[in-house]
Amino acid sequence: MEAAFAQLLVEYCLEAQAGDTILVEAETPALPLLPHLKRLLLQRGAYPVFRIGYPGEGRDFLLYGGAWLERIPEVERALYEKADKFLRILSAENPLEGASLDPGLSLKHQRAWRPLAELRLNKRWTLTLYPTVGYAVGAGMGTEEFREYLKGALFLDREDPVGAWRALSRFQEALIGRLSQGRELRIQAPGTDLRLSVAGRRWINSDGRRNMPSGEVFTGPLEDSAEGEVRFNLPAFVGGRRVEGVYLRFKG
Repeated sequence: MEAAFAQLLVEYCLEAQAGDTILVEAETPALPLLPHLKRLLLQRGAYPVFRIGYPGEGRDFLLYGGAWLERIPEVERALYEKADKFLRILSAENPLEGASLDPGLSLKHQRAWRPLAELRLNKRWTLTLYPTVGYAVGAGMGTEEFREYLKGALFLDREDPVGAWRALSRFQEALIGRLSQGRELRIQAPGTDLRLSVAGRRWINSDGRRNMPSGEVFTGPLEDSAEGEVRFNLPAFVGGRRVEGVYLRFKG
């Protein structure tokens, strides 16, 4: 799986070119993937810079970072400014590592370091996920079962994964052609009945180049148009915490 995964990331997601400086961020559980990435990137003439964190490193920074939580080191800023492309591999050993921390610490850090996030968002970036024991537990699956599940979601079980993603991209572009003609969306499901105006809005094809895996088209509604309620029946890991049971009601 790792060799095909690396090829997908390098060839399709990053479209790595000679001379690219590519910052790769991951945690140690993703180590089996990294040699494949490095070899392919170097073969294409790109220069990979790897930043490998240990399990719980983010938690340690929030607990002991002190003034650095709200101060961007110049070496960090220089790294983000010089990099041409970014690859972040979510590979937490325990996605709930920060569950017991004060959420204000993470919020304070995110706000202060936002300029780095904006530097990344204004360049070519890809966010993906490597199958770890922690993610398998969170999904209620065995480790190998989750690995096979992710393999299918990445199209790595296809003969030509890159070709499969390109075909999906074309299919979704056709969907955008239809949706762009619409003026209002109504979303109905158990606990959900929501109306949104999308007249004149631009639709985005999320075809795996940014988030891998993906497979959606999306837009933003007119800011004062949301009316109704929405209930989310699946949990998510956000900022080291498990979030579930979210219910929102919109008016104007």
